[in-house]
Amino acid sequence: MNLTWLYQSTRCVINIFMSKNLFLIWGRASGGILALALPILICISGIYAIPYLDVSSDLVVEAKRYFYLAVMIVMACSLFFGGYCNGERAFTYSCLGLFFVYLINVIGNRGSNYDLVYNIFCIIFLWLFVINIINKNFPIEKFKKILSCGVILIDLLAVLVVLLCVARIREIQSLVVSGFNGNRVNFSIWLSQFVFLNYFLVWRSPGSILPFAFSCSILLLQVFTGGRIGVLMTLALMLYFIPKTFSSLTGRVVAGVGLLILVWFAGVYSPTLVEPENTAIFRELGGLQSSPDLLSYVDRVSAHRVQITIAALRSIDFEVFLLGRGAGQFDFSVDNGFWMVHNVYLKMLGEFGFLAFCIQLLIVALPMLRGFNRFSGLWSLLLMWVVGLMAAALQPRFLLTGVGNCLVFWLCYALIFKATSVSSQLSEPSHRGELQLSKYI
Repeated sequence: MNLTWLYQSTRCVINIFMSKNLFLIWGRASGGILALALPILICISGIYAIPYLDVSSDLVVEAKRYFYLAVMIVMACSLFFGGYCNGERAFTYSCLGLFFVYLINVIGNRGSNYDLVYNIFCIIFLWLFVINIINKNFPIEKFKKILSCGVILIDLLAVLVVLLCVARIREIQSLVVSGFNGNRVNFSIWLSQFVFLNYFLVWRSPGSILPFAFSCSILLLQVFTGGRIGVLMTLALMLYFIPKTFSSLTGRVVAGVGLLILVWFAGVYSPTLVEPENTAIFRELGGLQSSPDLLSYVDRVSAHRVQITIAALRSIDFEVFLLGRGAGQFDFSVDNGFWMVHNVYLKMLGEFGFLAFCIQLLIVALPMLRGFNRFSGLWSLLLMWVVGLMAAALQPRFLLTGVGNCLVFWLCYALIFKATSVSSQLSEPSHRGELQLSKYI
């Protein structure tokens, strides 16, 4: 009797959860949650401190970890209940291959367990993120509206923080030079994402000066942090979008020259506004005459990236080239310090070998292999992705090995897939397809 009741109850529960209607409800619910959670994650991923609140950075980091984990679970539920899109097999198989490379290193106990677990988390998270964005059931319009609101909020906060720095509010100044208790270089790179979103997503009206104005405030904040990679990324993006903002040649020239003057002025005077002085973006630039040669000068300006790269290349023998040293084992002692290799491609080769290196290159090159040059609206997405690839050559953790400050780059990656997948299904001529793609991105 008890066994019969248990059997009937179990069968009833299974029938309920296997109901097609309930699957659709769960799928839509998880998609709606993601449309809210992902913009929030993008807007808070680069912040590790809250001004004027007695909240420790460790607590903020721990809360963000749980939020990442919760978002991963919702993304997995969205694919399971809402329908898995298997159109991007090259991306999926590449991520699966990299996952197995990491797993083999875990089984072989090769390298730091923390680094291995973190890398596995990154590749799973990024696969879920990209596949959910390109999924036809994902509420992309709702996602864009919520993300636009978040970008406007970041814009206003950037203006406020710049004004407080100019007013010499010490607590804000100390947070800025520390990257809000994270890493000032990563914080500066994270800010550059909102410059792109200002132009591409929020302020899309032709001739609007608002994206330029808000992006200038973000640029000033980056200069105050001293994160030079983020400053260069923002300059590249703003110079690209200036012709789309200003219709006349005079306006374009004035905006471009004014932008460079703004960076120079802020870079020269920021040490007097935001201490310490060694965070100025023009630090070490005046030491050419005291350097023994040009290579030493470039090495000092680049925070020893040249020396680190040379030491890494010299250490690669056949065994390292084939199998790698293991996670976290490709660091070098340079200038009385122990440094990670500041190049994610070289770091992948040195830690996990040639196979992982090739898989990584395939993943990052996939957008360039999609044949979307017929659709001019996607060039902005491609530019953003290429800027991210260039930044990855100067960072130890980025793109596939660090998600905190590059989610918008992966959003562009996914939107390229989404738009080109749609375009391949259109029967109209290519110039008509371009007009229709706007509703998908």
